[in-house]
Amino acid sequence: MAPGGRYHPYNIIADFLINGDLPDGFSHLDYHIGVGYLFKVIAIDNDGNESNPVAATGVTLLPNPAALVADPQSGYVDLTWAGAAPLPYVKHYTVYKSESDFSTVEGLSPLLTTTNTTAKVAGLTNGDFSAEVDGTAAAVVGGGFIQENYWLLIRAPTGLANGTYDLEVFMEEPGGGAVIASATEASSVEYTSDLLDHVLVIDRSGSISTGPSAEKSGNGSSSRKGIVAAA
Repeated sequence: MAPGGRYHPYNIIADFLINGDLPDGFSHLDYHIGVGYLFKVIAIDNDGNESNPVAATGVTLLPNPAALVADPQSGYVDLTWAGAAPLPYVKHYTVYKSESDFSTVEGLSPLLTTTNTTAKVAGLTNGDFSAEVDGTAAAVVGGGFIQENYWLLIRAPTGLANGTYDLEVFMEEPGGGAVIASATEASSVEYTSDLLDHVLVIDRSGSISTGPSAEKSGNGSSSRKGIVAAA
């Protein structure tokens, strides 16, 4: 720069050319979502001397990931989504969680960040689940998180006829009760009648129907009746 010279901004913004005095900050509104624009700034003094250009790529906000799917597991939820594009402009994804519906993340703390398009959200309790057998409520009486699996102890409802039924498990929004995910295990619950074992004595030859053998058989039969009665 010549003595007493003054720099003027000279901006090349993608397909736009702006030459002249500009404030320290500059913005332009006619940009597309998810596009990287190359910015170059060249300073020119009063004598027409140009500085070396300073270049930077500015990326407009990317679209939010689409096709979010929550797959309930034991003790956690598998989240998957479609990646944002263009991929080279994606630094990472941030996952937020709230106990109520939300349309903005303002005031929320990130639950986790990942560079993948999948994530696991854990921290569930028994109260976050409910269950049904053939549409009849089944009580969740216990459970625990074991080796990345959440095991639920479910008491089958009474009053259903003998047969095979589907088990449905629902994950509910904490505090709200709204179902946010569900899973069905087909034909996983079976109702049958209780059967008692009975001892049958078959004497084809008739050798134990009379004499000492018959007396022993009778004593054994009485014992067997006692066992059955006690059961």
